[in-house]
Amino acid sequence: AGTLAETLFRKTCGIPFFLGQLLKLIYKENLISFDLKEGCWQWEEQSIQQLKMPEDAAVLVLEKLQKLQVETQNILKLASCIGNYFDLKTLAAVCEMTGEQTASLLRPAVMEGLVLSISNLQPPDNSSEDVYEFLHDLVRQEAYSLLSEEEKKKAHVKTGWSMLKNTDRNQLNGKIMSILDHINRGLDLITDSSERIKLAKYNLMAGKKAKAS
Repeated sequence: AGTLAETLFRKTCGIPFFLGQLLKLIYKENLISFDLKEGCWQWEEQSIQQLKMPEDAAVLVLEKLQKLQVETQNILKLASCIGNYFDLKTLAAVCEMTGEQTASLLRPAVMEGLVLSISNLQPPDNSSEDVYEFLHDLVRQEAYSLLSEEEKKKAHVKTGWSMLKNTDRNQLNGKIMSILDHINRGLDLITDSSERIKLAKYNLMAGKKAKAS
């Protein structure tokens, strides 16, 4: 029942009341049933994944975010620019801090369940780095909304350059689209001519890849 428990936890942010309500809803919709022949419970995982998070639960999540210390909120703002998943090395570079400082400021968000450490599970890119994930896209969206447009641009550019710097040349073609998705959001901030030429070459690479696919 591990995968079911994880799905329900994410949907309800681990709040017992909403967990109970969601279980009742799943049962009512016949998305979970007991197989007498096999002697075990079975459920429709894909259908359960598509169920929406209760609005009241969403409000409680946002209240948790707003109660965090300002430094932790600032870290989460920058993490929200990276994506639903983010690794400690990239975040530390964007924050201009050491990995230890960044992890320390992230810890309250992890303890509140707003951010999950998935390093010991299965990171999306099989990375050996310390990887985290926002509990729910709503948490990420709320953190992202706390940034001004100018702050978003700066954070995305920093994220893109950091990813580019730490990407092996052999893996660059596979990651170039996501890297440029960040940098191109703040193109007007890049005024150095040599950097702009370098960026044009990377965009040409990405353009060729997009055309080929």
